Amino acid sequence: MAKTIKNIIKITSPFVDEAETLWKEKKFDEKKFPEIAEKILKQIPSFELPSLEAITKELINLKLPDQNFPNKDFSDLPITLIRKEKFCLDLYWWSHTDTSIHNHHFTGAFKVIHGSSFQIIYKFNKSKKINKDFETGELLKIKYHELKLNSVFPIELLDTFIHQVFHQSTTTVTICLRSLPTTEKFLSGFLYPNFKIRLKKFEPSFIKHLIGLEILLKTNQKNIPWELDKKEMVSIHYNLINNRLPSSPNLINWLEKELKKDELGKIYLKTLNQQPHYQKKMAEFIEL
Repeated sequence: MAKTIKNIIKITSPFVDEAETLWKEKKFDEKKFPEIAEKILKQIPSFELPSLEAITKELINLKLPDQNFPNKDFSDLPITLIRKEKFCLDLYWWSHTDTSIHNHHFTGAFKVIHGSSFQIIYKFNKSKKINKDFETGELLKIKYHELKLNSVFPIELLDTFIHQVFHQSTTTVTICLRSLPTTEKFLSGFLYPNFKIRLKKFEPSFIKHLIGLEILLKTNQKNIPWELDKKEMVSIHYNLINNRLPSSPNLINWLEKELKKDELGKIYLKTLNQQPHYQKKMAEFIEL
């Protein structure tokens, strides 16, 4: 049974309740949740997945809890199915979209319920902290996993679990039992082979400032009121291109011109531009 999001919620609800009971017994210790989430996801039985067309139609009138991703910030279609006080159950629909290299600001586990994927796990050895949002170091590939149908994998906190997932099917769908992140924890993205950049939430006033800059640049304003240094520019640029901030094509172009005037900025842009080639190389390696 399933074929509807409503039925998926019905099937998974008892298991989510059990996860809450088990975690409560561990006093909601974050370090204990991956093991609990992995155990629970393995117990959830297989079910028939509704088509994307059916899901899209159902979502018109379906009442859902508060969403982790109100927009398309992660996967092609992210849906929070069940939300508890300390954690939630998400569904992610992937239409052949591979992930970037990232860590996690939550713990839990994920399960492949349709399709298949290939996972690369990394380790980051920090060499220099540029600022609170930007570090250089060495990113090493340490493990590879083929994630087949019903594969379950735990998610550890921050740099204890850095990975990248290549979806091998035209459509891959995963469910994720995940703790709710706190404001003290920020996930990070990584640029192979040597950059770590924090993805964070920005103050509303600063977001409005960036929107104002975008308008000024769009109207060809010459005097741009930018007071942050080049190191801060890297973080802002990376968050912009990863959809963590409102779409600002003119600001992105302006930042890239400014970054090219700085040695660190040039290295960052060069490494960033190399990522599609690295992604392609890894995809070809996986297919062998």
